[in-house]
Amino acid sequence: MPIDRTTANFGGVGRGRPAGGEPRYDGAMSRGSTPPFVHLHLHSHYSLLDAAIRIPELAEQVARMGMPAVAITDHGNIFGAFQFHRAAIKAGVRPVIGCEVYVAPGDHRERAPVAGRRKPYDHLILLAENDVGYGNLVRLVSAGYLEGFYHKPRISRELLADHSDGLIGLSACLSGEIPRLLLVRDSEGARMAAETYREILGKDNFFLEIQDHGLADEEFVREGISELSQTTGIELVATNDCHFHKRDDTFAHKVLIGIGLNRDLEDLQRSYAYNAEFYVKTGAEMERLFSDYPGVCERTVEIASRCHVRFDTDTLHLPNYPVPEGYSVEAFLEKCARDGLEDLAVAHAGHAGVDGVGRLAVLLHGVDVVDHAAALGELTRLHAHHQR
Repeated sequence: MPIDRTTANFGGVGRGRPAGGEPRYDGAMSRGSTPPFVHLHLHSHYSLLDAAIRIPELAEQVARMGMPAVAITDHGNIFGAFQFHRAAIKAGVRPVIGCEVYVAPGDHRERAPVAGRRKPYDHLILLAENDVGYGNLVRLVSAGYLEGFYHKPRISRELLADHSDGLIGLSACLSGEIPRLLLVRDSEGARMAAETYREILGKDNFFLEIQDHGLADEEFVREGISELSQTTGIELVATNDCHFHKRDDTFAHKVLIGIGLNRDLEDLQRSYAYNAEFYVKTGAEMERLFSDYPGVCERTVEIASRCHVRFDTDTLHLPNYPVPEGYSVEAFLEKCARDGLEDLAVAHAGHAGVDGVGRLAVLLHGVDVVDHAAALGELTRLHAHHQR
């Protein structure tokens, strides 16, 4: 759907939270003089030892640029999601929570090299469109670490298909599956991969990324992806693979990469995979870069306008701890506490440890979160007493 350059504001007026508790976004962020663009491929410092973008500064930076929204898509994790959400709302911009996931070529639980390939994974950008999508992103990222970790926390296409609701996908950088296939001149394989991701995520939920950082392979990939878009009908979207705030931060980023790779700066002269273009560009800069591709910058705003994840900060969220049959959580906690104290009393014969069980039983009666903390404090105090 086309957007009005002068009025796109996501329905927000003013900053902060209105009376109903829902965050609002500053409609004034989208000014007519600012070319419409939103960064949808961006790495914060939670892309550990790979990016140098600090979240509070990022939110203020894009607000000054007049952008109505911004995404973070850290490598394999969503560690910064909550901090980013709060910082973006405070700055008056819409937070788009995403992740650059690693997709295994087959079952993500299989840990083995892939014949003919240097890495056993491809990159894919996933953005949470709503709360359901955020929940699925949490499940995918968790499974990547708990089930699919091999070099990186990996997922599979099958796993993505099981948790695709509420997610929007982008084809990623040169390390994505579609660019990789284009670079080895497998245009049919690239087409099949694109159509597979469209089928998994939904007709309007998968987009082909084009980037221009001046890298040798990017022009070839842009041409291939543009042709693929015409063949498949999958729309193009412009992104900049942001890893630092400003062009002047290139050297600092190179030092960060050197620390991560355990290489000195002389070695990085030959192996630094980035250049000075991987910074947070303005909408005007992006519009100039992609002037030959109509609509690819505006489309980023359309995608961002669909994303509205909310964090419930008014409810206390505690994990659901399974207990043996016949026990309530409170009764099982009391049993564990009694057993532990009795073990301490046996280990420290002659001390008054068993007397503490009675006091603890009182603490645990009608237990709630505050009493949990009090019980833990009592356990700590008793243990310290027994150690003397």
